[in-house]
Amino acid sequence: MNGIKTGLGITPGEHIISADSALSRNIRHCFCLSCHGRLILQTDAHGAWFEHDLHALSEQQKADCVVLNPEKSHPYIEDMAMFLSPLPVVLEWHCVMCERLFHGKKFCEACGTGIYCRAVCT
Repeated sequence: MNGIKTGLGITPGEHIISADSALSRNIRHCFCLSCHGRLILQTDAHGAWFEHDLHALSEQQKADCVVLNPEKSHPYIEDMAMFLSPLPVVLEWHCVMCERLFHGKKFCEACGTGIYCRAVCT
């Protein structure tokens, strides 16, 4: 095995499946979403994941796979960025726990946490 974990695969019936679902359905072998190479289900105390069966991959598959080579991400992802609007920067917050309004980062000084804070739409 190669040690590079991936959480998704394609079943022999060509359905996308998570490693956890494959484990619960006793599906041991799937295929990579990128290179269509054989994946083997692995498990330990922390959960399930897939790893490539490197012996079953061609050199071309190894070179082209974005799971094995993350720097080779699909070029259309970068092209799509020009169509996206930048995300707004949120600086105004409302804490639903103590009902305070505050400015700055998402952290309520009164409650000592940011989990009850919602962005204030302006």
